[in-house]
Amino acid sequence: MASSQVQESHGSNRFYWFYTGPKIASTSFASQRTYAAEDYLTALGASRPADLCRHIDPSATTSRERYFFGEVCVPASLRTSTMFNNESELEADRILQCQWLIEADPDSGERFEQEARELVRARHIKLGIQALQGSKLSLDIANLERWAQRTVAEDYKRYMDLLEQGIFLPDQSFRESVYTALEGGLGAQTSLEIPDNEAAALFARLTSTARRNSPLRSM
Repeated sequence: MASSQVQESHGSNRFYWFYTGPKIASTSFASQRTYAAEDYLTALGASRPADLCRHIDPSATTSRERYFFGEVCVPASLRTSTMFNNESELEADRILQCQWLIEADPDSGERFEQEARELVRARHIKLGIQALQGSKLSLDIANLERWAQRTVAEDYKRYMDLLEQGIFLPDQSFRESVYTALEGGLGAQTSLEIPDNEAAALFARLTSTARRNSPLRSM
């Protein structure tokens, strides 16, 4: 598809709507803008905006072409379009448009580069969240609570009573010992094996019991 084909269609009512409508229309016209964009692309034989801009030389564009891709074919206008099956396809198409616009409209290149970067960044965040959700552990909370009530409830209650009474105040060195024991396993708890007082002894026993016998060890 040559650029001249696009230019010849500029006099159509469809493009007139693109070029003037969005400047004066409120958000209540969003659906009409979506339908008009789809209609225009279909008339030019393109299935999506990026398919059309691939056939247009970015160094020989008109202001209307730049306006169409820069201001009309934005995700906010095309989010409900039937041209895309999901948000990922819409974003991928917009990134390709931005790459084209950086060359076609150098004066606004920085803006479109930033838009593309934000889209790529948002995509990576979504993929990261999906990966994180897929790796979540499925915890049997009810079983864990039953184990805690049966195994460590008495020690835990006594330990909390001592804390509330101010008898035991964990200092930084004690916290570091706990972290080391939890991270290093059974052989890294030397500093917890000789507790200074009853509360420290209770905490050491709670930590050791949880590490050795809790249902979490089987996960």
